[in-house]
Amino acid sequence: MFPLPSPTFPPDSETLRAALEESLARVVRPAGPMVTVEDAIYPKLTAIRVSLDGATAGELPPAPPQPAVGAVEPGLEVENFTVTGRPILIQRARVDLTCTARDVRLGQGRDQDGNLLLLLQEAAEGKVEVAIALSDLEALVLAGAKAEAARQGVTV
Repeated sequence: MFPLPSPTFPPDSETLRAALEESLARVVRPAGPMVTVEDAIYPKLTAIRVSLDGATAGELPPAPPQPAVGAVEPGLEVENFTVTGRPILIQRARVDLTCTARDVRLGQGRDQDGNLLLLLQEAAEGKVEVAIALSDLEALVLAGAKAEAARQGVTV
């Protein structure tokens, strides 16, 4: 799910690219430009490529996006969809992420505030790979435990 900071569907591929950049910048500090959109005949796209390589997600996990409410309408058709993060730094842990999909349909829904959500509806095929060193995984688990314990007034 990609929450977009607008109640209206992007009218062209450049507006879509900018909206995706803005949305991602709410949860990561990028190392450079993050989104490339290759247009066929909008809203049919040749590719969406998201590079989170070297991005930092910060010390606290982001709030989950609001769920979709109401009907989901047709949105985008994307021949090739790719997200990479080699690495993404999450609470100082290095996480490698690769997500690829082919022949993707993204529907357009709305959250309770009326903002646009791009929702995965279908993909002909796809693959998600996540790799993390054991020491980084231990650090993430410890950071999560400390954050949850602190909410209860407990120090870990």
